[in-house]
Amino acid sequence: MKKKVCTSIVTSILLIFLLGFSINAEENTTVSPVGRLGNTSMNAINYSRLAYENGAIYTCVERDNNYALYKYTLDSGVTKKITDNNIYGLNILDGVIYGYINYADDEENKSGIYKIDTNNDNKPTLLYETEDIYNLLVVEDIIYFLKDNEYNDTSFWSVKVDGSDARSITDKQIISFTVYKDEVYILSNDGLQKMIITEDKIAYTDISKKLDTKYNSKFTIMDDYIYIMANGYNDNKQAGIYKISLDKGNKAELIQDTVEAYEFDVTKDYIIYLNSYDEVVRVPLNGEEKEKIFQAYEVIQLSCLEDSIYLLTYENIDDTFNDQLWKIDLDGSNENMIYPGFDKDYNKIKDILTKTTKVMNNLKRYDMKVSIVDDRKDEEVVNTYNLDYSIDLVNKIISEKYNLKSKSEDNKPTNHYYSEWADDKLIYISEDNSPWRFVQHDELEEATEKDLFDIYNFIDNGCDLSSKLKLTEDSKQYILQGKSSFSRQFDKFEDNYWLHFWTSDFYDLDTFDYSIYINKSNYKIEKVVIEHKEYDVDNEITREFKLEMVNKFNLTNKLVIPNSIFESLKKLQQATTYLEKAKKAMEEEKYEQAIKYSDIALKLHSKAIYAYGQKAYAYYMQGKQEEALEQLEMFLEQRLNEDSNGVYFLLAEIYNEQADYESASKCIYRIDWSTLDSEEDLDRYINYLLIASKTFIGSKDNEEALSYVNEALLLDENNNLAKSHKMAILLNETKYDELLEYTNEQLENEDLQDQRYIYYYKGKSNLMLDNRDEAIKAYKKALRCKEEIIADSALYFDMGLYYTLVGKYNVARIYSNKIDKEYNIYKLILDMAIEESEKPISVKVGEFVLDNYLYLNNTDVTSLTKEFMKNDNATLDDINDYIESIKQDDDKFTFFYKVEKNEEGESEEEVTYKQIDDSTEYIKVSSFLNQTSSKFINYIEGIEKPYKKTLIIDLRGNGGGLISAATEMLDVLLPDCSPCYLVDRDGKTSNIESDYYRVPFKSIKILVDNDSASASELLALGLKKFLGNVQILGKTTYGKGVGQQIYVDNNGEFVLYLVSFYWNILEENINDVGITPDIIVEGTELEDFLKVIKAEQN
Repeated sequence: MKKKVCTSIVTSILLIFLLGFSINAEENTTVSPVGRLGNTSMNAINYSRLAYENGAIYTCVERDNNYALYKYTLDSGVTKKITDNNIYGLNILDGVIYGYINYADDEENKSGIYKIDTNNDNKPTLLYETEDIYNLLVVEDIIYFLKDNEYNDTSFWSVKVDGSDARSITDKQIISFTVYKDEVYILSNDGLQKMIITEDKIAYTDISKKLDTKYNSKFTIMDDYIYIMANGYNDNKQAGIYKISLDKGNKAELIQDTVEAYEFDVTKDYIIYLNSYDEVVRVPLNGEEKEKIFQAYEVIQLSCLEDSIYLLTYENIDDTFNDQLWKIDLDGSNENMIYPGFDKDYNKIKDILTKTTKVMNNLKRYDMKVSIVDDRKDEEVVNTYNLDYSIDLVNKIISEKYNLKSKSEDNKPTNHYYSEWADDKLIYISEDNSPWRFVQHDELEEATEKDLFDIYNFIDNGCDLSSKLKLTEDSKQYILQGKSSFSRQFDKFEDNYWLHFWTSDFYDLDTFDYSIYINKSNYKIEKVVIEHKEYDVDNEITREFKLEMVNKFNLTNKLVIPNSIFESLKKLQQATTYLEKAKKAMEEEKYEQAIKYSDIALKLHSKAIYAYGQKAYAYYMQGKQEEALEQLEMFLEQRLNEDSNGVYFLLAEIYNEQADYESASKCIYRIDWSTLDSEEDLDRYINYLLIASKTFIGSKDNEEALSYVNEALLLDENNNLAKSHKMAILLNETKYDELLEYTNEQLENEDLQDQRYIYYYKGKSNLMLDNRDEAIKAYKKALRCKEEIIADSALYFDMGLYYTLVGKYNVARIYSNKIDKEYNIYKLILDMAIEESEKPISVKVGEFVLDNYLYLNNTDVTSLTKEFMKNDNATLDDINDYIESIKQDDDKFTFFYKVEKNEEGESEEEVTYKQIDDSTEYIKVSSFLNQTSSKFINYIEGIEKPYKKTLIIDLRGNGGGLISAATEMLDVLLPDCSPCYLVDRDGKTSNIESDYYRVPFKSIKILVDNDSASASELLALGLKKFLGNVQILGKTTYGKGVGQQIYVDNNGEFVLYLVSFYWNILEENINDVGITPDIIVEGTELEDFLKVIKAEQN
């Protein structure tokens, strides 16, 4: 279960600081806001769950997954519940609370704007029914708010505090607003403006108009200054927190140059913001040095009220969410959890942890014994780990010995020994007394490497740990204990090289019993105990886990790595030499020699286990599949003890990583289905089939994945997960038309019209086919369906991309901010897409050139580009002039193409197909675009008995396009090989690979002429060089041995072709030379070529 929170990190918009004044008007009859403001956070985008009035803080918090509104009186410290509702956008005026309550899951109540009169019965009264709102501010007797209109855009509304006179003020695309001195200030696509509302019209005064830097939509106003965050998009614009004077107009002053602020608020003396590490930072308004004043965790909201900082945070314990409200002094000197309140020993616990952290960080030499018991009662498996560590931080050496004892459900005990040493460069490893091997530090994850010599990094004095532990003590020890998620500590365990191995099985757990035993006299940690229990539906224990760490101090002996380790590593190096010989023999197809070298490597060092992989592949290439599988099983036995089913699944994954999908499928079929429980046979069999299909989804062998899906659908034709896998495969294969047809076919069944995944993939296929209106219709229908198979966040991501594509960036940001934290990568990608799309066209084109132009180092491109990127109002003619100015003299293939608005007529289909006769198939390829290869492959794969037929590929007049399209077409026709490689401007090469799968033809004829160029030449030459049944007919080709990157303007106004790499086939490049046909054909009609082909065949 994920926590649903409303944050104030919302959309962003591009603005320019420009001095100027302009007024645009539209009719309206609403009067400007005049009077007292509701007490609330005055930041624009007010989702506030905090408000204050008359010495009391009002807050809506969640406890045990239930929301309630509380009043906390500052002087007395008394907390009083007002009502059990989830209300946000809090405003309070004369004891009356206003806000938005969402009753989305409650059919008896309606979502909307409510008021709660604390002077009377505290009962919520509905004022105005509406869906989600994005701002809510009360001014005297009027409530102002933003809401979605029928087009999914925001509109500005008002309603009186008695619920009457609800009206739309304007449909202008306002992103956020606030009120200051009886004036409304808004942020929109037109910039930062003051809105003037009169009886007759609405007018706007520009504060900043032109696009200059990217502002976060959360801004606030104090003492006639607007404070706003900006995230600069290039070197010329500085990210940070700015202030803009309302009196002086456009000039913006940078207060703090930071790109990491997520929440911020302003007091009379300071800017307070929250960075990406959940640290609360204070910056004086004059921009002096920033200062970290508090470490927080899982922050929902930051607000400055009544000269204090208030933080609303949360924790998750066993899927139960609980909020905390913190009050912090502006200098960070005192913090207080005012809801639900600190334990009485909080300050003492924090002091103990502060001293302990300092002592443990300064230790030089100690030993540590760790014991772990993992009793999986439901599986009748018990794993016991005993680990001994010696730590010498003076010489940067650590040693570890551990013993794993396991008792499985078949009552067979296993016993494994594991030893490690680490110095400041390497980690030395030995398993079950085998010869030593090593791992370099730079092969570790970054966080793990950092914490290699900091074993106790999971202990700190932050409020997260201090507030969750309770104190008991005896004469010798402080004992700190607690039960909670301990999310920060758990994250540090995962980053800790020596302790992370046991956390992998607990990735979905959020509650532990945590005990720390600290020596009173010296503040050293003597013992740490971590425990966890799992229960079934009958409250019976299914799993018990206990970890105990015991330390031994006052050691003086120096640790020295034994010489035997280095002797073992010498033999490993010798074994590695033979592994390299085996690899070279494999490349030369000398398989028996590769097996011989691999055996020598294993004799030298038993941990040269990649020799098993070399032998397996050598056997496989000789057609000895069983021997290959046997070697791979031995390879895995060095690491894992799995049953046969698990081994074969791992084998399939290894083959999949090697792009050997045929062997992967053989592994799946080697699973012993008879070992499955009889009552679950069908479901588990289908599940394994779908796991197998997922192994191949995303690979080039989507057909293999589809075979497993189809088998699953044969067993259960109504299996929605199988259908969703099939749709994913069609999407990966870029078969958008087929995917669209399949989704429509499914929607003909009334029982499936509430299935989200169908509308989701219908939206995706339409978007890829550029049917944008149909795409958004499908996405909206998907969003109305129950969240199954496809998560809400996946939909928000796609809808955000759609609105980015159509230029509605404010709406795109709304969807971005709806994405759950667990899908943060989606949000990052979407935010980057929005940010990129909002850049001026000069910046986008300039960055495209700097990233891709092949001749960047040969001309003065960089300086010209940087100068061009300063032109925020570049026209099409400006872009054309810029491209002409940077082109190298002999660069004939970089050019700008302007699409005229009055151009009429449909473009030529890039791929057309027809059957000449029973033995001859004809495909005309006129260009290489995004979907060219998928259309070509669809035609090819649909031909019956291709090995008995001649394939004619007509490339006449085809000047090229996307090289990737040509290489994908090569892949379907060529065997396992590397048909070509690309060379970039730095001389770096990248091989293009073709896998084992291909469609074979009796013969292939390729038609070319003088206009066949680039990708056409690569396709023709690649087939000619790697197949023995290919003829090229026609005239000598153009001779364009370079490839282009193509920039297509989102508005369809221009296309830019930019030379970005060379391509070679078997070291041959045809630039300025072209391909000479095998047979010269002077005619221009298809019949002229067919006559020659028939004559050759006869």
